[in-house]
Amino acid sequence: MAGKCGISSIAGTLVCAICLSAMGEEIPVGGHESLTAIDHVDFNGDGIVNYQDLNILGNCWYSGGAPVCDLNGDGVTNGLDVVLFGQYWFRVGAKSSSESKKTKDGLGNVLGVDLEPGNPRFASPTSVNVIDEDVDIDTAMTVAVGDEFTALVRLNGAENLRGVGFDLAFDEKRLEVLEFRETRMDLDYDGKQSLDEKTAIQAFYEAFTYPDVPLVNLFSYSFDTGEGPIGTYPGYLMDFISRNGILDPAEMNAYLSEYAGNQTETDIPFWTEVVSRRPGYNESVEFVAPLGEINASGQALDNVSLLLKRPGTPLSGFGFDGDGILFEIRFRALQQGMADIGLFSAWWIDEDFADINTDVLPVSNVMSSSLVTISSGPPRTLAPTPTQTKTGQLPTTTPSHTRTPTLSPTPSYTATATETNTETPIPTQTLTRTPTMTVTSLQTETPTQLPNGLRLFNLCLGWNGEDEPVCPQDLMALISAVKKGTGN
Repeated sequence: MAGKCGISSIAGTLVCAICLSAMGEEIPVGGHESLTAIDHVDFNGDGIVNYQDLNILGNCWYSGGAPVCDLNGDGVTNGLDVVLFGQYWFRVGAKSSSESKKTKDGLGNVLGVDLEPGNPRFASPTSVNVIDEDVDIDTAMTVAVGDEFTALVRLNGAENLRGVGFDLAFDEKRLEVLEFRETRMDLDYDGKQSLDEKTAIQAFYEAFTYPDVPLVNLFSYSFDTGEGPIGTYPGYLMDFISRNGILDPAEMNAYLSEYAGNQTETDIPFWTEVVSRRPGYNESVEFVAPLGEINASGQALDNVSLLLKRPGTPLSGFGFDGDGILFEIRFRALQQGMADIGLFSAWWIDEDFADINTDVLPVSNVMSSSLVTISSGPPRTLAPTPTQTKTGQLPTTTPSHTRTPTLSPTPSYTATATETNTETPIPTQTLTRTPTMTVTSLQTETPTQLPNGLRLFNLCLGWNGEDEPVCPQDLMALISAVKKGTGN
């Protein structure tokens, strides 16, 4: 009998519920021998592993890495489960791919955190070629307290790359992660941001007026890739900053800024976006740890990026070759001193991947340390800094991480957009909800204009009658202070 996964809403957070005993064959803890039937991966039991099942897996990840979507029996939903899921992509009532796999050592090229990434970009709106004058991984830089800087996780010299994962650690007392991203709000997983997606997202966001808020578990999206319409609930992809169950102004602004960059070819050309410009189906999926968890622990665990191969797609040539940009990370310097950013437990799979036990390989050449010198002086100058190269020896097995599922607290603010969307909105359900904190006045600044009619929503909330409004740049810090009991 096919497995089922129900989705419920608790405090605005999507939670998966799966009864493993009803999923056909048992999955033994710590083993993978029984993981052969599609029933284990077809979470909604409709006979095919597709976007709806990927939504369910994403919601399990979003709810804190709970083991309810665990496919390999290690007790947690993590990167290995994403790899296993990818083996069943668009398979109908059949076993996973069993193509023969040639023996390979770990990937002999370079993975690292590039602190001086330059200005990588696509050559043109339709080209697969990337202009990247500074592809070298620079592992040393100097900044001042309060500076913000962008780093890229690069995998240079990749061959036949199908998926990659790694853990990241940093000095959380001296550095704060502001963003950790790949392509935002890619609702149909094709590696691109489309006009249809933007129209649906803006219509959903603008449909809510005070005191209602756009709860992400209310968002639905339908699309057709040639097999007929399919409806999904990908709201978890929207809540990538606060993880509070709401599409916040900061998240909306970040998405629109990235969309504008993609229209003008100035945004980061991630490796999955390069692949998405090839002919045929080139879907992909990425998962990263939530920002709150990252900054609390100084670690970002189980970051994974994976190409999804459909049945019938030839193995040869499906993987990515070249210098790939995996993720962008934006930091803020908090305290004077030396702050290390390290990568560890890095693994990869190639286009011939067939077995989770033998074909997940360690990345053998990792620049395991990128060092940031933080001064107390004026903001940094962009003088070139020496490049350090360190090779890290990784364990031959991929570790598993234990996460405790957590529910986000009830949101403590409300926001609304008063700008009119000039594009045709998609009908959206409006939720009536009473906020837990009173907003006594609402001020809306003039929106920032971007190319192609985009707008940044600069919302300012009058807080409890105070004269000075709270704007998006203050919002996250204010919520954090309230949670800690230090807010006024």
